[in-house]
Amino acid sequence: MSEQRYIVVGRILAPRGNGGEVRVKSLSDYPRRFHDLTCCFIESSEGHRCFQVESVRFIKGRPVLKLAGIDDISGAEELAGLDICIPAEEAVQPGPGEYFIHDLLGLEVYTEGGEFLGGITACYRTGSNDVYEVRHGQEEVLVPALQDVVRDVDLGQRRMVVCLPKGLR
Repeated sequence: MSEQRYIVVGRILAPRGNGGEVRVKSLSDYPRRFHDLTCCFIESSEGHRCFQVESVRFIKGRPVLKLAGIDDISGAEELAGLDICIPAEEAVQPGPGEYFIHDLLGLEVYTEGGEFLGGITACYRTGSNDVYEVRHGQEEVLVPALQDVVRDVDLGQRRMVVCLPKGLR
């Protein structure tokens, strides 16, 4: 029996009012997913705890959730800083040329000439494009996630091929 996989879709920021609602930072490229959320899992040091979602509304573009059993400000405060997850099979599937960050982490990165640059250890979200941190030993290369830089991604082979712009290394 395999262990349930989860995808982080948001982070609880703080209580909203004193009725148990929580303000959420969406970490999903599909923020509308919160409209359809009927249950979610809150990830803590004890594992994943399931919550029914009683209501969802948006204030200034941010989701505000009311979770069953969280009925006051102190209950909401206990959740601040924790991640909101969904089972991986409920994730909106990425389109062509799009990937989940968790699928990219650990990919081996090579130049078009076959030079091994290292493995993807992190992904940073900037305003314009993501940036992949690629490490090999003490060496680090930051690779912009742009179509003219990332030439091929093969999740089956766990490999990415890039064409680095001059001056990037």
